[in-house]
Amino acid sequence: MYNIRAVERAFKLLECFSNKKPQMGVTELSEYIGLSKATTFRIAETLEQLGYLNKSESTQTYSISSKVLTLGQVFLDDLEFRTISLPYMRKIRDTLDESVSLYIVAHNKRVCVERIQTSRLLRRVVTVGEEVPLDRGASGKVLLAFSHLNYGVDEAVLESIRKNGYAYSENERGEGISAVSVPIRNFKGNIVAALTISGPSFRYNDESLPRYINLMKEMSRTISSKLGFNA
Repeated sequence: MYNIRAVERAFKLLECFSNKKPQMGVTELSEYIGLSKATTFRIAETLEQLGYLNKSESTQTYSISSKVLTLGQVFLDDLEFRTISLPYMRKIRDTLDESVSLYIVAHNKRVCVERIQTSRLLRRVVTVGEEVPLDRGASGKVLLAFSHLNYGVDEAVLESIRKNGYAYSENERGEGISAVSVPIRNFKGNIVAALTISGPSFRYNDESLPRYINLMKEMSRTISSKLGFNA
């Protein structure tokens, strides 16, 4: 396999940035990618010249530019299931007033590719592009169950999810947080995404939870049928 070192280093530098680290200087970047400050500076300056990084003259720190966002949007726009799912995600939010997310599997993790927030002040904060483990939370378990993958989750749990058509989790991705997730499948019957609602556990009680589950399963069937899946 060909490996162009300069390209590899450039991408490693871009991957240093995150929601927790939106701005970084040369010293910090060099520590993250394990290169000298001189080499790191040259890479960062090149990426700035190409428009992929912004540089603050006052702090001499770098940050991701909107050009990277444009590339990411190309990827998101190419996801047909995302476009089809959006109006139904809005319907879920308007009906239940809970935050709704769409997840896919990428790099052995689950990644949020769409998010519609609840109007309520108490909410589970998730951002598009966020990566989280597959073995925790309702979304990850749905993706594992219907992909027939397993990353340490009890097979009996996954089989139950396949049988029931949904997953429910509580306190797995944060104390006092609950979620209901269902599969979105394409015309071949393969899972392409997990559709999920999440919020404070006190809202997912014995009275509301059956209603949440029923609506989510209905939306799972509807969106999947729009993608050509016939159960």
